[in-house]
Amino acid sequence: MLDMYFLIADGVMPSNEDVVMFMRRILRRAVRLGKTVGLNEPFLYKFSAKIADIMGEDYPEVVEKVVFIQSVIKAEERAFLSNSQDEA
Repeated sequence: MLDMYFLIADGVMPSNEDVVMFMRRILRRAVRLGKTVGLNEPFLYKFSAKIADIMGEDYPEVVEKVVFIQSVIKAEERAFLSNSQDEA
């Protein structure tokens, strides 16, 4: 999760390109695990504020970009959940 958070803070966006596909895989794996415990709505983005609180002193850019990071993660979660529901 932290990997994904810092990559987005650095301007890396989820995509299907080999270089950043692992970020999308991290997110999708976490969403799948969340679904196994009944989390069927986006939830990962909610950790962004706490991560910014914890890491912000050493990495101020994550505090500055917390809203952007939340929006990227939430959009990816929604897209994946929507696609996985369509396949079911």
